[in-house]
Amino acid sequence: MTQPDLSMDAAVTALAGVDRPRDRDASETYARVWWSVLAEPGDGAAGELMARFGPEDALRIALSDVDDEWSSARSRWMPRADSGAVRRALDAARRAGARLLVPSDPRWPSRLHDLGTHAPHVLWLRGDPEPAESAPTDWHVAELELAL
Repeated sequence: MTQPDLSMDAAVTALAGVDRPRDRDASETYARVWWSVLAEPGDGAAGELMARFGPEDALRIALSDVDDEWSSARSRWMPRADSGAVRRALDAARRAGARLLVPSDPRWPSRLHDLGTHAPHVLWLRGDPEPAESAPTDWHVAELELAL
């Protein structure tokens, strides 16, 4: 597997036309998009890898061919390690008018942090969410729609 280009320029280009926080690191957001395609929701190994190394370095480790502690998880991730799948996810987000939310966004539902390593890597949503502190407790159930 060829490693994805996570440079700022490549990330900005890949994320063009997708609404995302402009003050956030595009490379991190792009790596999180890769993770949303690569790992199943709630994949604790992916969450642990990201917590230890950050989304970008974790992705490089996940897509390497090194025989290490991540080998069994890597066998789950590799079938989805396809830049075409990431591109299709972003194309779907553009068509749907989806927004991307990352954990550092003030609108991120704070209760998701309670999930620890099982928390989502990124949220794909439509509409304009309220900040988590003022939103109804179930806003994410009512307003989030997967863009995929």
